[in-house]
Parts: sequence; structure tokens; C-alpha cells
Amino acid sequence: MSQVYLPAIEKTASDLSIDWNKVGRLMLKYCLPLNPMSTQPNDKVTNGNNLHINLDCIQSPHGIHSDSKYFARKSSRFKSLKFQQFNGTNNQTESLFKQICCLDKGQRRNIAIIGESGTGKSLCLQTIAHWMLDKTHYIPIWVSPEQLISITLEDYLKDRWLTQCSKHYSTKEKLSLEFWQASFEALLNTGRVWLLIDGIDYFCSQSINNGSQSPLTPLIQERQDSIDHCHLILTCQTVTWKMQPQSLAKFDIYQTKSLANQTEIQQFVQQWFVSSSPQAKKPDSEGTLGEQLSSLLSKPHNQHLQQCLKNPLRLSLLCRWWQKNPQTLPQTRTTLYQVLVDEFYQWQAETTNISPQKQQQLNQFLTDLGWNHRQTGDPSAPISQAMIEGNQSLLSLSLQLHWLRPVRMATQQEKENQYQFEDHTFEDYFAALAIDDGQFFLNAETTTLKLFSDQWQQILLFWLGRKDIGSEKKEALMQALVSFEDECGQENFYGFRAYLTAAMALSEFPDCSLAEPIIKQLLAWGLADTDSSNLRTLAARESLGGLYRPLVMTNLINLITQDLPPSLQRQGLYYIQRLGQGNAEAIAVLTQCLENTDDPIFRWQLAQTLGTIDPGNPTAISIIVEVLETANSEQDYQKAFLGLEKIAQGEAQGVKALVRLLHRQPAPNLRRRTFQCLEMVSQGNATAIAILVQLIRTTKDETTRRQAAESLEKIDPGNPTAIAGLIKLMETASTHSIRQEVVYSLGEVCPGNSQAIAALVRLLQDNEDIYLRWIAISSLGKIASGNGEAIAILEKLINPDEPLLIRKEALDSLGKIDPTNPVIVKVSIQLMEEVEDEEIYREIAENLGKIDPGNPTAINALTKLLQISRDQFVLRQVAVSLGKIDPGNLEALMVLVNLIQSTRDPDIRSLAAESLGDIGQGNPAAIATLIRLLETSSHLESRRCAAKSLSKIAVGNKGAIAAFLRVLPTIKDQYLGKQLAEGLITILPPKQMSQVVTQLRDHLLEKSLPEDSPCYQVIWHCAQSLSYQTFTEAWHQRSLPIKLSLSSPIPEPKIPETLTPLERLQQHLKDHVHSETSHIIWIESNRFIDSDNPSIDIYDQMLEQDCPPFDHGLPETLSKLRLYWHLLQRKSPKSPLVLLFYDEADDSANANLSLHLLNSLGKFKGMIGVITRQELSGLSIFSPDDPQLGQTLLTWITEKL
Repeated sequence: MSQVYLPAIEKTASDLSIDWNKVGRLMLKYCLPLNPMSTQPNDKVTNGNNLHINLDCIQSPHGIHSDSKYFARKSSRFKSLKFQQFNGTNNQTESLFKQICCLDKGQRRNIAIIGESGTGKSLCLQTIAHWMLDKTHYIPIWVSPEQLISITLEDYLKDRWLTQCSKHYSTKEKLSLEFWQASFEALLNTGRVWLLIDGIDYFCSQSINNGSQSPLTPLIQERQDSIDHCHLILTCQTVTWKMQPQSLAKFDIYQTKSLANQTEIQQFVQQWFVSSSPQAKKPDSEGTLGEQLSSLLSKPHNQHLQQCLKNPLRLSLLCRWWQKNPQTLPQTRTTLYQVLVDEFYQWQAETTNISPQKQQQLNQFLTDLGWNHRQTGDPSAPISQAMIEGNQSLLSLSLQLHWLRPVRMATQQEKENQYQFEDHTFEDYFAALAIDDGQFFLNAETTTLKLFSDQWQQILLFWLGRKDIGSEKKEALMQALVSFEDECGQENFYGFRAYLTAAMALSEFPDCSLAEPIIKQLLAWGLADTDSSNLRTLAARESLGGLYRPLVMTNLINLITQDLPPSLQRQGLYYIQRLGQGNAEAIAVLTQCLENTDDPIFRWQLAQTLGTIDPGNPTAISIIVEVLETANSEQDYQKAFLGLEKIAQGEAQGVKALVRLLHRQPAPNLRRRTFQCLEMVSQGNATAIAILVQLIRTTKDETTRRQAAESLEKIDPGNPTAIAGLIKLMETASTHSIRQEVVYSLGEVCPGNSQAIAALVRLLQDNEDIYLRWIAISSLGKIASGNGEAIAILEKLINPDEPLLIRKEALDSLGKIDPTNPVIVKVSIQLMEEVEDEEIYREIAENLGKIDPGNPTAINALTKLLQISRDQFVLRQVAVSLGKIDPGNLEALMVLVNLIQSTRDPDIRSLAAESLGDIGQGNPAAIATLIRLLETSSHLESRRCAAKSLSKIAVGNKGAIAAFLRVLPTIKDQYLGKQLAEGLITILPPKQMSQVVTQLRDHLLEKSLPEDSPCYQVIWHCAQSLSYQTFTEAWHQRSLPIKLSLSSPIPEPKIPETLTPLERLQQHLKDHVHSETSHIIWIESNRFIDSDNPSIDIYDQMLEQDCPPFDHGLPETLSKLRLYWHLLQRKSPKSPLVLLFYDEADDSANANLSLHLLNSLGKFKGMIGVITRQELSGLSIFSPDDPQLGQTLLTWITEKL
């Protein structure tokens, strides 16, 4: 990395006499604490800078934000920050550190790194310190809080720290302390010093913590008063920041996080073992210790341990232990934590020697402390001094070793000291050691039944994993769990929860005699009901991933090896795909099944499953390739393409098969689909890249050249041949349609490419074709973010001399690539004044809503629009935009309220109600209006929108909760009922759940409600959230619930049996989707004259269904049809458009929907669905054989809207 440039600093004579960079290195060496992430037994220092630590920016007063980043000095895994682009040639770590420290801005910096214990805060700080010394002129000074207990920060720096500097720094002539102090003062005044304070949580002395302050407050105040020129980086626990977040209001705050998944765990392990130590690799082992440990952790029987090891500190302790004991891993989390505790003491012994007897005493102290603290009922509450009476020496040792940390020290306001465990999972482990009998978790005489308390769930698992507990006691607890009855109706909500707990506990007690029936019961619940709304089914399916993997996989394998119904085998294969990654037994069984079965459908399912759990499996890929090479119908080809895209990504076998197909010169539609599949499976593949480059250079077919260039750019982004090929084709294409497709392609595959942008700009300067220019402007809006040349041409195209279509598209694209450009607001106002067109007003309002919040010109323009527009749809859009850029704007809010109250158009009412949910947070008038609409409207969509908006703006509001409870039992419509249940669950705080249980109980007692009924869903949610005692008391409360009046059910309309399937489907949607909510346009493929280019046929059917004519002639190509469709959507805000294609052909051979048409539809925006028996990707596909097709389409439309 190159040296970071800093402004020239005027050096004093004293500054020249002391090499402060050398001083910084010496003092960092003496001050840094030992860290298990960067030290190994018998090998004091490793390259800890290579370890992956997840870091998020969660607050930045200076406008710096980042997505998750990884500190890895030799890694290029960084993604781009939101306000700074990285490219692959830069060193990403240096760029990230420069951004964190803002070394190019010059002002004093305040940075805080917060996070849970063991997530790498200290390691981040160490890495930054070393980087500063290596790559900048800055001097980091490491400060540990214990050094500041009885001294101010200024006195520590100018006295103790400086004295240590003079001792460790050797010079030819001894320098006096006065000389050191003068030189240090000069250094401070240069602004080159960074104070790195690690663990501010421990900065808690009586002299500075008066009980009302956060530990952060006095230190920050002192730094501001006495050492103003220093920059500051500190670390602290998340909870310390939450105590008084205002203390860090002017800080850039970064948060360390746990490792996210198995891949990151494996990377961390392997990097931890990268060291100069010869022990890192043993000659008699098959690989490095890191590789062996990573491999073992990924085994199915060890995957339940990974959740415990996502914490970098705990994983580092395991790595230290594994280096000395590379045989087998602990089998349960309890034995794992025993290992971690022992290794914790081994690590601490490098600085603090503790005898085995003292360790035993300390463990018993922590066991008693964890037990007593958990018994208080609030795990987040601090540990009081009263719990530690008579154990001051063990308390001091616990603090010294960082088992505990201080939360608040005794003052005049706080009469006793308070503490917390550094890592709450160790508190759970120690608390479990204090429990003798598992019946403790089922003791109903306590205030809370521990079995159903979140804080005791992990303790229960730790107890079951103890080796010193007899199996008979464990069996008794498991039997009690699976047979638990809650006596709250036949639903037995808590009995089901207890059963799931028993299933989860098998990872700690896999030898349980009930293991087999428990797993079989969970699979029966999860696989028996295909209805996704069944709550027990959903809960059982969700739990499968967390169960002890070997037991689950054994039962799933049995499903596919036994003679069972195909539906069960299909579901078994689905869960093997989810849970069987790398499972050797499953891979072997699937391979054997492939050898023994001739059923083509089952073979296909087996191959897909095998390829998923064993990526690159040649047997699985060869079956897919065989289907591709013997295909004789579009359906067969489509099936093979989907299979390759699923399991053959990056595999040469699949790439070569696709290349062979291209060499056979397939028909245009098949060739296009082949290119698409090649893009999916060939990322970075050298063979595919070479083939496409050759194809671009040699083929004379312009369509093939365009497709090859587009695919090459997607496979190998930035490839010069791809970009040059597209640009040349755009300039020389012999047909107008090819030029249009190339211009569109440039906007799809070339983000940020300067050559592509320049070519589009030239086209806009030289070409007069309005449609081609429209596409080029749209493409610039996709790829030219921040590009000055593109911004300039778009600013030119919004002038009044240009056609209105071009001006509007240019304005839209300019807003995408330069959203803060003042010209956007200026031209929007000009358009507003030039035309008296409500549609233009609506578009202007939508664009202005994307302007940065607080823009006064945009706010004034929208306020003016409220005054001049008379169209209710425009008024709604204006109010929404105004609410976005000027939150809390009462005028915008009242416009929406008035629209709901006064309009006769139910669509406007629905849209206004939905918009209130975006801008009416907590506003009483908005909430009251929505409640009234929910309770009084007869329009289902209006009520649904009201419920949805209340769930956003009325969390905890008692009036809204009461309204939901009044309406909930009266609803017969499935989708409105679902929205009401979800809305009530969202706004319902725990303290009001008891009342809800009491009030809704009778609706479960009066009749057996289906599990998808809204009342059942709400009570189910309460049963998952409330303690057992609270729920039981609410259920058995004798006071009568509020009597709810039930409305008469609305009969479903009868559909004549003489109708065709399509007509019945159309009638069903017409009855359930109101025309003011959406406009469904049906396209029947059996009416196509030319199935390869049905543009005119589609257009004709659209005109039949009241669509307006195209302003630019007939859309004789699919490209023009796409423009027509996009314009229709912009002109139809009152009723969102849905385009449904219906193909009733029995097989692909007779299908009227060609692959060319379907691939083109994938580039159309908006709501487009295809009802067909063909297998497709990239579109919303529905089978005409689905017995619930009407409901499926309704769900899709509702979710899309």
C-alpha cells in the first residue's frame, strides 16, 4: 500500500529529535493486551489482521455509511461503500480505514466501535493502530481504561505514558523529561495523535461516574477541554452505548457483528491458523489444523455447535484448544463450553496465573452468581452487589479476567455496585451447572414456568448436555415435554411448544429413547399438509433446520428409499436439498437411487437434489446434460436449462454442453435461451469467455453478435470485446430493431462503463428517431450514475425545444443519476407551469418525492401543486411526495384525510389510506380516520389498506387495537382477514396480549376454527409470546369477553357450470378483484396468428379490453409493445395494470407462447403473469392444472399491489 498523503507539517526542533513513529511502535508493543484472536499457545503473535470481522456503520453525522465489511488485509471481499466506490485494483482495507478515519478531511474525528462481547472490537482497534503506523504519519496511543481509574486522561498521557516512552526509547544522548514533554506538546498541536481507548465500559471510577452519567461522558468532556487536537477512537459494549446514546451523538459509530454463516466460520478458522509457527502444519496430518477443524465443524453431527461459534472470541478459544488437542470435537454445547472455559483460563494464564483450586472456586462463584441472577427473572438487569456479599476477592478476579464487567459503580445516588457477565451465554452455561433435576423447568409452583421462558431455554439445553446428569433424569424431562398438556382448550398451544423444545433438545441428548418418534412426528407435521397457512405445519417446517441433523437426515432418506407416495418423496427431496449439504450418506443414497430407478420424473428430481447437496456432482450434471442433448421439444429444453442453472453453475461439463448446442446453430428462440443459460452457469469461465469472444469476431448474424456480446459482458463484466462489440453493432446495425435492442442492452449490462455512456451520448446528439432516443435516455438512467457527460446531455434534453416524451424521460433519468441536481426541481416547476395536464402533475409530484428531504424549493412546488390540481389521484401523489421530503407536513396529511372522508371513488380512498401509512406516523387524526374506514367501509380493498396502514403508524395504540378486535371476528374474506390478523399482531404490545386472549377465547370455544382464521392466528401469536402463567390466567379469566356483533356472511357468487376454464377463472377474479383496485388484461394465446411475433395480436386484445391506442402508430414489434405497455402503466395510476397470458395447450409442442415471446416478456416491467404448462424462469408462472389457481392468482395480485 502506498503511503497516505498528509499535508506538510511544520516541524519544530524538538520534533526532529524524537522519532514519534518509532515511539508509537514501541509503546503499542508494550500496551496491547493479549488477544486469543491474534495469539496462539507457544506462539505469541499471529497475523490477526487477516481475520474476518464483520463491521457495519450504524451512525455517521458526517455522511459516511457502509454495508457489512470485513477487516482482512489480504482480502478483496469488500463491497462498495454507499458514498465511495472501490475498484478491484485498490487495496480495500486501506480504502476502508481511510474512510473510517477520514484522513483527507483534516477535522478532528470521533469514532466509536461498539458490539457484543467477543465480536472483535479490540482486534479492529489493533488493526487500525498498526495500519496508521505502517501507512500514515499519524501516531496512535493505546489507552486501557484501568490506567485511568485514579488519574485524568491528560495527566496519564503527559506523565505516566510519556515516562514510559522515555524508558523504552533509546537515544545516543539521554533526553530530559522536560524535553520529552515539550516535544509531545508540539506533537499534540499538529493533530497527528489518535487516542485509541479500548473497553470504555471499564472506565467506571467513583470520581467520574456519578450514577446519572454514562461512562463515556466524563472522558469525552475531558478530551474536549484539555487535549482538543487529538482524534479519538473508542470501543465499548452495545449496552453501554444504549445507556446514553446521546453521549456518542457526534461520533461515527461502527458495530462489530458475529460471523454470519458456516463459510465465514471456516474462513476465520483457517486464517487463525495462518502463522509462522511450525505447529500450524503437522507432517503426519492430511492438511493444516485449520482445514481439519473447518472440515469437522461442517459435518452434519457438529452443525448444531456452529451457532455457539459464530462469536469470534469463542471460536478463537476453540482454535487454541484444537491446536493442542486435534482429535475430536465436543459433541454437545455443554461439553463445548467446558472446553471454552478451560481454554479461557489457559489464555488468561499468559498474563494472570491462577491455580486449579482457585479456578474451581471461581467457577463455583460464577455458577452461584449465574443461578441467582437468572432467578431474578430479568436477564438484562444488572447483577447487584447483594448477590456477591462475602466474595470480594473472587469478584475482583472475575473482573480482572473479564468474566464480569462493571455496569455502574456505587455513588451517592446508586448505593451499590452493579455488574454483568461479559458473555451472557457463559452465564447460561454456569447457571445450568446449578440445577440438579430437570423437573425444575416444569415446576408450576414458581412464578414462571421455566420451560416456556426464553431466558431458560438455553439453560435447559445446557442442562441436558451435562455428562454428570444421569440419563434417567434426562429421559424423565423429555417424556414430560412430549406429553405436556396446557389445559387451555383442545388446541394445546403450549403442548406444541413443549414438543418443539424436546425436538430441539435432541442435539444435546441424541441418545434419548424418544428421538425416533419425536423426529417422525415433526416430519409428519411438516410434510403432511401442503397448505402454507397451517400454523403448526409452518412451525414444524421452520424447526427442521435447527434439529439434530443426523436424526433428521436419516428419516428423510427413508422417505425416498421406501415405497411411498410421490408427493411425500418429493417433499423429502426438498428438505434434503435444504438440510443435506455435503452429507455423505445422502449423497451415496441418492447416487444409488439414480442407478436403480428408471422413472424419468423421479430420476430428474434425484439429480437436482444430488447436484444441490453435492455441487459439481458429475452424475447429477450428466443426467441434465443428457436431457439437453436429446431434447426434441421446447419443454425438454426448458427443463434442461433450468436444471443446469440450478446445479451446474461454474461447472465445465454444463458449459461445454451449452457451447455444443450453440455450435449446432439452433433456432433464434432456442439460441436466445441458450445464451441466457450460459450467462447463469458460466460466470468467469474461461472456456465460455473464449467461445463468446470468437463468436463476436466471426459471426455475421447481427442478432447472434448482440446476444453473444451481452452474454459476454454478464459473464465477464468489463470485457473490452463485449463493450466494443455492442457499440460497433449499435453504430453499424443494418436494421432498426437491432439498434434498438443494442441500445437497450447497453443499459442492462454496462453500469458505469465510460465507453458505453459515451456511445449513448453520441447517439442522442446525432439521432432524430424519437423511440431510439427514448431507449437511450432510459439506458443512461441505468448505467451513468454521477457521469458528467451523461448529466450534461440529459440537462440539455429537458429543454422546452424537445418533445414532451423525451423531456419527461430525461428528467426521470437525470433524477436517477444525479438526484440532487437543482435543475430537476427547476424544470419540474417549469413543466408544471407550462402545461395544464393532471397526468404531468402526477409525474412531477412523483419525481419531486425522490428529492432529498428538506429541499425547500421542492416543498414549495409540491405545496403549490396541492393548490392548483383538482384531480384526486394527483392530490394523493402530491401529498405522498410532500410527506416524504417534508416529514410531518400537516397540509399533506390533511389532504389524505380529506380524500378518505370525501371521495366517492373507492380506489382513491384505498390509495389515500395506504399513503397515510407512509407519512402519518403516530398522528391522531390519521389513526382515527383509518379506524373509521376500517370499521365502516363496505369496500374490501379500502379496509385492507386501512388495516395495513394502521399496522405501520399505530403500534401500541389502544384505539386501533380495540378496532381490530371489534372487526376481526366478523371478517369472512380470507385476504382481509389475513391483513387484519397480521396488522393486529404488529401493533399489539405484550402488556395487552392478555386482554386479547380473554376477548378472543370464546371464538375458539364456540366452534373449531381453522388455523388460517384471523382469530386463531392472533391467539397463536400470543401463545408464542406470553409466559405460560400469563396465558393460562387470561384464558381462564371468568369475566365475560366483550360481545361482538357478527355480520351476516356474504354468499359467494355462483359460477355457471357451462363456462370454460378460462371464463370461470375470469369470473372468479372479477368477483374478488374490484375494477377500481386493478385492471386485469387477459391475453389468450390461442388467438395468435403469428406466435413468434404476436405483438399486433396482443395489442388487438388489449384494445378490446378498453386500453387506449398507442400514440406512435402500431406496435408491430415486441420492443414497441413494451414501450406501449410501459406508457399505459404510467397513465393508469388509478388502476394498476395486470397482464395475464393464458395458454391452454396440453404440452409445449402445441404451446402458442413461444420462447422468444416469453424471453421478451421478461424485460417488460410491471405485473405480468403467464398461465401455462411450460417450465420457465424469470416470469411469474402459474399452472392451469392448479386446483386453487384462482386463489393463487389472487394472492399473487394482492402481494404485488
